Amino acid sequence: MTIKEFYECIILEVGNSLDHLSYDAFLLSLHNAIITNQHLSPTFDNFLFLIKSTATTEPSLFDTKWNEIIDPKFNINSDNVYSDDNRESHDLDSVLNIIRINIAEYYPIKEQTTDSLFRINGVVTLRGNTLYNLDPYSVLECGTSCLIAHIRDIDKFVGTTWATLAYILDTGQFYE
Repeated sequence: MTIKEFYECIILEVGNSLDHLSYDAFLLSLHNAIITNQHLSPTFDNFLFLIKSTATTEPSLFDTKWNEIIDPKFNINSDNVYSDDNRESHDLDSVLNIIRINIAEYYPIKEQTTDSLFRINGVVTLRGNTLYNLDPYSVLECGTSCLIAHIRDIDKFVGTTWATLAYILDTGQFYE
């Protein structure tokens, strides 16, 4: 599956199937789905499988230690593969840590997101980030759009790592 096909699946297949999940329930279920299926390779097909499985996966439990995880910074490298600047690794930890950070960052502002103005003005988190998208579909659609917008040659993009999914989940909170 290509990045374009993945994006189309997010739009056509994922949106309605996750409507019943709150943002934190989605992230906690995705966290558990990834841990349960950690044998999978990081491909767009498998990302889609994991995302869809959140509709029926039991959520992980929140761990207060997640509040202490340092926020990684993502950049595109010369091979069109997103990587975590904090380490060379493209392993599962990159996506699990982004999920943990996103949940830890979301919980203190959860009540503010019920105000309809948050979508216009965003909500500033304790870490100083301004977030606009805090529902599963918007995060996935906007994060994938951001990835597509920042790839130099979309037709040559083949490199997916777990950091690719982490990038989608992270940028999807604020990319419009």
